[in-house]
Amino acid sequence: MNKILPLVTTLLLLNLSRAYSHDDNASSLKLLIGKYKTSLDSVETVYKETMKELDTKKTRFSADNETTSLDLSSKIKFLEGKISSIEQERKLDIEANEAEVQKAKGILNTRYKAGLEAIICRHFIFLFNFNLFIFHN
Repeated sequence: MNKILPLVTTLLLLNLSRAYSHDDNASSLKLLIGKYKTSLDSVETVYKETMKELDTKKTRFSADNETTSLDLSSKIKFLEGKISSIEQERKLDIEANEAEVQKAKGILNTRYKAGLEAIICRHFIFLFNFNLFIFHN
C-alpha cells in the first residue's frame, strides 16, 4: 500500500492538471476526481483484504506451529517410551542369557566332574587289576 498510494496520487494529480488545463469544465474535473477516488478506494479495499488474508494465514501458521510443536513433543515422548521399553527388553534378554550361561556352566561342570570321576575309577580299576595280576603271578 505504501508503494501503490504515491503512484496513484501522482497519476491523479497529473490527470487533474491535464483535465484542468484542457477543459475548464468543472463537471469533467469532478468526474475525473470521482473516478480516481473510486480507484483509490478499490486499491484500499484490496489492500485491506490482502492484510486480512495475511493475518488469517499468520494466525493459521502460528496455530500450525503450535500443533506441530505439540505433535513433535508427543512424538518425542513416544520415542523416549519406546527406547526405555527396548532397554528394558534388552536387560531382560541379558538376564535370560546369563541364566542360560550359568545353566550351561553347571551342565559342563557336572559332565567334567563325571568324566573326571570316570577317569579316576578306570585308573583305580587298572591299578587293582594290575595289582591282582602281579600278586597272583
